Amino acid sequence: MKYLIIIKFRDVYYMLPDERRMVLMAAAVAFTERLMKAHKMKEVHVMPGWNRTMSILDVESQEEAARISLENPVRDYLDTEVYGLQEFEAYVKGVKHAYQQLAAKR
Repeated sequence: MKYLIIIKFRDVYYMLPDERRMVLMAAAVAFTERLMKAHKMKEVHVMPGWNRTMSILDVESQEEAARISLENPVRDYLDTEVYGLQEFEAYVKGVKHAYQQLAAKR
């Protein structure tokens, strides 16, 4: 299961002392690198000017995605959007099947 994840740091993160933010950011980078090495995080992109980061998470289940989200060391300082993704080929196959079913009923 693939998910598009868009995160944005909340303003409260920037109100933390510099030393605390540096520790949290180092932990967040290590967390992301670990996921990338395990081939769970497929891509990570920074969205310049938007103060957001976009990533593609590829996991076996919703439960695994939820667990990973809870393990994020900066989760309390993030606004997070999560969108389930479907491979284009699977989508096209489903559309063709639906049209075939519709045609068979006519």
